[in-house]
Amino acid sequence: MGKAIGEDFIKSTKELEELLLKDLPLDELRPAIKDLKEKYIKIFVAYGKQKEKLDAAERVKCDQVLWDVFTGADPKRLDVINSKASPIGQEDWDLYQIIASMNIITQYSDFELLKKQSPEEAERLGIK
Repeated sequence: MGKAIGEDFIKSTKELEELLLKDLPLDELRPAIKDLKEKYIKIFVAYGKQKEKLDAAERVKCDQVLWDVFTGADPKRLDVINSKASPIGQEDWDLYQIIASMNIITQYSDFELLKKQSPEEAERLGIK
């Protein structure tokens, strides 16, 4: 499961990069980014539900495999996102924050982490 979570995270960053490279006007980019984020929230929450069924040792192993995927990924994969997001932040700070939050979207697969870092999101999603 850790590998799948990591691979879906990489997919989410690639999709985000593709959207940003389109250089859409901000009023078109905002809903596209929000839709992308919601798509991946659903994916990672589904992983979180599976992860909740694991025992502590299995969760640790899952997290280690996920970390291995992160560290094995191309370190330059976020360069385009960062270069495109910075100017957006100058015009639309809220949209910039949504883009930046995509970098930690895997937190939705770890309900304890989500509840600590984003309790309002956990509540919105019915995660207790």
